[in-house]
Amino acid sequence: MMAPGAKLTGETPDCAAFPSKSTAPAMPEKQLMRSAKWTRRIALSKPGGSSDAATVQAVCEATCDELKKAWLSGPFSEAELSTILGARFVVSRRFGISLGDKVRPVDDLSSSLVNSSFSAV
Repeated sequence: MMAPGAKLTGETPDCAAFPSKSTAPAMPEKQLMRSAKWTRRIALSKPGGSSDAATVQAVCEATCDELKKAWLSGPFSEAELSTILGARFVVSRRFGISLGDKVRPVDDLSSSLVNSSFSAV
């Protein structure tokens, strides 16, 4: 579970660092949460994100580092998350992308539909 930080759904306010271009999210947050039961089933039914053991290990190590920094908490079972968060919560798969000699962990917010419910103003 991610620690509180930047909002990943809804509209984010203009930060003035970039030209403003308002677009509505493709999906309202309520629809994201209604869809969460099904996107969660899909995410939990898929096998691991990589067949490369070194990539899997690097993502695991990066995740453990994030746990130590309190950026994340867990791991939790689906039942534990239901108890903590209620019936509606989003699960996003994590995988690694090799960038030269490093592996960058990526949370797949597209397949969980989180990206569809975000808009920058």
